[in-house]
Amino acid sequence: MDMTQPPGGGGRPEDQDQFRFDSGAESASRHPGGSRTVYIQQQPAWCPARPRSFFRRHPFLTVLGVIVVLVLAGKAIHYGGEMLPKGDGFGVIKVEGFMDASGDVVEWAETLRDDAHIKGVLVYVNSPGGAVAPAMEMYEAINRLNTKKPVVVYMGAVAASGGYLVSLGARHIVANPTTVTGSIGVKMEIPNVTGLMDKIGISQTSLTSGPMKDAGSPFHPLTGEERSYLMGVVNDMFSQFRELVQKKRKLTNQEIATVSDGRIFTGRQALRHKLVDSTGDQSDALRLLAKLSGLPESAPLTIGPPEEEESALQKLILSWLGLEPASGMRFPRLLFSF
Repeated sequence: MDMTQPPGGGGRPEDQDQFRFDSGAESASRHPGGSRTVYIQQQPAWCPARPRSFFRRHPFLTVLGVIVVLVLAGKAIHYGGEMLPKGDGFGVIKVEGFMDASGDVVEWAETLRDDAHIKGVLVYVNSPGGAVAPAMEMYEAINRLNTKKPVVVYMGAVAASGGYLVSLGARHIVANPTTVTGSIGVKMEIPNVTGLMDKIGISQTSLTSGPMKDAGSPFHPLTGEERSYLMGVVNDMFSQFRELVQKKRKLTNQEIATVSDGRIFTGRQALRHKLVDSTGDQSDALRLLAKLSGLPESAPLTIGPPEEEESALQKLILSWLGLEPASGMRFPRLLFSF
């Protein structure tokens, strides 16, 4: 292939370089008229070009992949505050503060359930209860765990209402003699801000698809029909709680009637009413777990779930005031809480 004239045109052919494509090495020869033929090596079709590395072709994806791997590795190292031990030991599940979510506890319980090196689990409960569904979900997770390996609950300062419900999933419940427990019941909180709205001159109107859709709104007083409807929901929740307590603690109808009116008990009183199995401290609970698991008390502990970012003081204040994050504040609220 000859190119006797460059793309720009002009000039005499004999004064221009001539280009030829050849499969040989690049070379050049000068013609008598002053023109020159340059031979340029062409890559054979059967010889593929050397591929560029994945990093050079996709630098963004490579960097993103490295970041994801580092984050996952960090979570694996941090999960539960420490790595799962190589030897046999005990797992610890901490159930603390107001119950507004169950995900961390449920996930940690499943992790301990599936780990062959965990021979028994101590559940430390220090909670006044909270929302109904999270408390029930945590109970179910601990109950499933107890079917595979022994679970012992130790009640701290308070294990009431939802905190007591969670404890029912264990094989044995140890309460401190001064623990506040019981509070078997359900409450629904419905604030009424109509008086305040009248004072500041604000009104609110709701358009609903049915008469009960707006029941429990804080922007109008409850009607008799709404009150009856919502009490039906509360009573159904309560019957589920009561039936579970009676079944797990093997109580007669008279015994369950005595303890399920919402009252609280000390750990010592709870023992007399068959709500717990024994009283003692955390060492007593661990000693019992070691006996049930066939391990020495000195076996390593794997503690979880991971701590939340909020401070211990903040958690304590929120728990005792019965508060929760703003995202969880909804009315009416159904609570296993005292």
